[in-house]
Order: sequence, then structure tokens, then C-alpha cells
Amino acid sequence: MTSNSFELRTLKAHMGVIATHTKEISTMTTQVYTATALAAGTLFMIVALITLGL
Repeated sequence: MTSNSFELRTLKAHMGVIATHTKEISTMTTQVYTATALAAGTLFMIVALITLGL
């Protein structure tokens, strides 16, 4: 019975770590999308300004 209890606690601990990592990955993905959108917007504005001759 003790072995099952230990395994259950270990499983719960690992699930907590996985949940934390999943949240971190989600946050990093959002940051990458934001950075990509900002970079694309910046490049668009540069091309627009060059095209307009400003």
C-alpha cells in the first residue's frame, strides 16, 4: 500500500511540473507571436515609408 501512495504522490508532483511547464510554454508562445507581429508591423511601416519617399 505504501508503494501505491508514493507512486500517487510522485504522479501528482509530475503533473504539477507538467502543468507549470505548459503555462510557461503558452506564455512564451504568446510572446513570440507578439514579437513577430511587432516585427512585421515595423517592416511594413518601413516599406510604406520608403515607397512613399518619406
